[in-house]
Amino acid sequence: MAHCGIDGQDQYPTLTVQLHGRGEDALRMEKRLHCAGRALRVNVRVERETGDFGEARVTVANHLLAERLVSTETLEALLRQHLDSEEHPS
Repeated sequence: MAHCGIDGQDQYPTLTVQLHGRGEDALRMEKRLHCAGRALRVNVRVERETGDFGEARVTVANHLLAERLVSTETLEALLRQHLDSEEHPS
């Protein structure tokens, strides 16, 4: 799997996400999650839940992040929003 070409990733914090689904969309979503994380300087650790085919869904800490395959840019924005909310809880 490609790793989006950002060096020094060992020093980045790790964010664990759950990827629900299987098939081509799930594989694409996993790659896009890694690329979006690297753009944000976060290692994304993907836990796969492969029980069902269908739309690939991503959750973080039991909160829905994406309920279908979306672009890397969209995932980057969603991950940024999640990380910002962790840093500044309301």
